[in-house]
Amino acid sequence: MLFKFILTASLAILSSALFAEARKSKTHDVIVGGAAGLVYTPNQVHAEPGDKVKFHFQFKNHTVTQSSFDEPCEPLKGGFDSGFMPVGMDVKKGPTFTIKVED
Repeated sequence: MLFKFILTASLAILSSALFAEARKSKTHDVIVGGAAGLVYTPNQVHAEPGDKVKFHFQFKNHTVTQSSFDEPCEPLKGGFDSGFMPVGMDVKKGPTFTIKVED
């Protein structure tokens, strides 16, 4: 009986650890501007809490700023803002800006 209890408890711990391991955070890469124009590529990601979104800035001057649908041209109070990220036409690898998805 004790062996059965220990085996069951061990399997429960193992399955819990495997489930946690299976849901490691991911990093979603988004290209900002560049040859595609004034767009984000891809234009949407499906990120889970704990995931990161890494914005890769390409040539010209761009920002990544959190706003609301009601006021899309106004920064969201307490939201994220990369500030302007100017990138020259001859730059091969521009700056990046990473956010962590909280909820």
